[in-house]
Amino acid sequence: MATSENDTTTGQPRSVGSYANRIIVAQRVDGSVQLRDEPASGQGRSYLIEPNLDLMSELKALVADYEATAQRLEDVPMKRCWF
Repeated sequence: MATSENDTTTGQPRSVGSYANRIIVAQRVDGSVQLRDEPASGQGRSYLIEPNLDLMSELKALVADYEATAQRLEDVPMKRCWF
């Protein structure tokens, strides 16, 4: 089934990666896939990594890079973004 620009469907969140005590979650929202960094416990702050992914290859590359950055920083990479 193709999605349209007016698609307001929200899919089930899926874990696509993890590091330390956090998980990286992908979820279809309004026809695009959002990528979030969430606490594994469900308690605490979540961070939006990417609001609009269209290709699976983009998602895989972004998750791999994000996990590597988190490991290098030993912290949540999105804490350092100010936008």
